[in-house]
Amino acid sequence: MSEYNFNMNEQKPGENPVQNPTPVQQYDPQSDPRYRLISSWGYVGYGILFSIPIVGFVLLIVYSLSNENYNRRNYARSYFCWLLIGLIIFGIFLAIGVATSGSLQSFLSNYRYRYRY
Repeated sequence: MSEYNFNMNEQKPGENPVQNPTPVQQYDPQSDPRYRLISSWGYVGYGILFSIPIVGFVLLIVYSLSNENYNRRNYARSYFCWLLIGLIIFGIFLAIGVATSGSLQSFLSNYRYRYRY
């Protein structure tokens, strides 16, 4: 019976002493201002603010690059992505309009001369 060691807390020669682990502090995201939530009216206000032509675009860039509030930063980034998508769609329609305007103009001028009232 002496060859079995039932005492687990006993330190063997050459081993490091067992240390009690330090308690880990629980992280509370509510206390961190970077995780502060934005209300529904806050999102409406930021949408109106970003719609102002020059000032809104500057603030959109500033808020999308800042780390002060993650919710505001992510909203600014999503607004910026939708702005780019809208500009791309507008550019496509503009290109189609410019490409077809010559043929439309010639069609209308021929129509006017063929069918007089």
